[in-house]
Amino acid sequence: MRNFIVYSIFVLLFSTMVSAGNRISDSKKVLIDILLEQSGQSPKAVNKEFSGALIKQMSTSMKRSRPDIDPKAFKIVEEVVKSQVKDDLVNKKILSHMMYPVYDKNFSEDDLKQIIKFNKTKLGQKLIKAKAIISQERMRVAQVFGKKLVSKIQDRVAKKLKAAGIK
Repeated sequence: MRNFIVYSIFVLLFSTMVSAGNRISDSKKVLIDILLEQSGQSPKAVNKEFSGALIKQMSTSMKRSRPDIDPKAFKIVEEVVKSQVKDDLVNKKILSHMMYPVYDKNFSEDDLKQIIKFNKTKLGQKLIKAKAIISQERMRVAQVFGKKLVSKIQDRVAKKLKAAGIK
């Protein structure tokens, strides 16, 4: 999940730079905010998940580089990360502003209105809940597939190397 979040931020930064010239109406931004809220991607929703992933990543890195580090350092990291992430995500809505060009590029105002309307239906709510579960299961299945595929590839490469007389 951490890698996905970091990757998403880089993609969003790039998308924002590419679409920087586009002016997005305030009414469209409001619709995008509603859609982000409905899908669990509002600044408040992302804040906790992102903070937790970043704290874990930084703490792990610190432990590896300095196993003898004072445990107080981890509390300091946690405080700073939570404060900074909340300020940027929730207070300044930087991630939302980065998302606007992505949604603007892919959806008209009418599209957004229809999606929001659909999301309010029973089926729309079911889809929103299922997307998160499906995404997690897809990642798990892909990991299992990837491990099996790598094993097969390693076996085939080893056989071909051996047949070619390469040790």
